[in-house]
Amino acid sequence: MHVRQQILQALGTAITGLATTGSRVYQRRTLALADGSLPALVYAAESDTPDYEAGAAGCRPLRVLTVAITALAADETDAVIDQVLAEVETAAFAASYPVEAMQLGDTEFAVDGEGDGQYASGTLRLVFEYRTAEGAPEVAA
Repeated sequence: MHVRQQILQALGTAITGLATTGSRVYQRRTLALADGSLPALVYAAESDTPDYEAGAAGCRPLRVLTVAITALAADETDAVIDQVLAEVETAAFAASYPVEAMQLGDTEFAVDGEGDGQYASGTLRLVFEYRTAEGAPEVAA
């Protein structure tokens, strides 16, 4: 399994079972979440940017993963989203990954829908720096 998939799986494991979202964690979900399954987390790969250092063997890509929390919009929604994002950040940084470095990226917030059908979300970006040897993408160098 490619190192980038190993990183994604490690993140999914780390954020499953958090106090607020429990097992409501999905990888790149394309179908709408039912109201009864909220708040929930959806995690996915956003990008991989190769970084070939001059004179260095192999490639050191930067992998950006996102974790999005979706909740029904209500008076306390901001507090719920902030709480879940804090839980995600704590769990993500406590996990073990085959990487050289990990850092927090930006966080975005949104409200979608109308009337009683409003949903609030927060999306956290995590940036992973890893290295693989040329021709050996399944092994972190």
